[in-house]
Amino acid sequence: TTITSEAAGYPKENLSDYRPYTQWKPTTTATQNIRFDILAGSVTVNSFYILEHDLGTQTATVTITSTTNADYVTGAVTHLTKAFTTNDDYWIDFTGDASRYWQIAITLMDAVCKVGEIFLGAKYTLPVLPPDGFDPDAQETFMQVERSLGGNMVGSVVTHTDRVIQIQQKYVTEAQAQTFKDFWEDHASIGKPFGFVPDEGNYATSFYFVVMDNAPKLSMPTESLYRHFSFTARGVRRTKW
Repeated sequence: TTITSEAAGYPKENLSDYRPYTQWKPTTTATQNIRFDILAGSVTVNSFYILEHDLGTQTATVTITSTTNADYVTGAVTHLTKAFTTNDDYWIDFTGDASRYWQIAITLMDAVCKVGEIFLGAKYTLPVLPPDGFDPDAQETFMQVERSLGGNMVGSVVTHTDRVIQIQQKYVTEAQAQTFKDFWEDHASIGKPFGFVPDEGNYATSFYFVVMDNAPKLSMPTESLYRHFSFTARGVRRTKW
């Protein structure tokens, strides 16, 4: 990864360390190009997300391009142009390709911006719809309540609130099960966070940054010609709803 500039204490490495609270910041409001060499044909890039940013405050625009040329310019194809009006976490998928050279350009900043995480990647779509009862808004609050000797509450401290994503997949084909195993082996089982959208059609703006729950297990029992699997993921609640 190469980048146009980085301010002292806000290095480019903060953009991809899976910790949104560590941020990158440029040195000027001039166009900032973030460039990735992903090696030709290694993956089809078709999604983008950005966390803990202030691009809405700075009214910045993000443009994503790809090309097969090492100068990142010749023959470039534009996949996304997004003018930010809020500082909300943002995710979008697009018609991607397997080009080797990708660029994220941040332009038109009113002031120097800050960004916590920024990623290009391949979208994984769950093979079947969750069964009835799936809750896209489940949360769990962690807090300590202090009580008097008489049992009365004298105070409480909330440390954080998690999103809790519980997914069940029933009657998936063997080929569909294999795609989940690839996601499991390459990402989920080694503790890498990922972006999760409950329903691209109905909950497209509900983007959650999560990781598999502690001690995740892979179990894919068979039923006739089909498989079943489930998992729980969680992440800090970043917006209320």
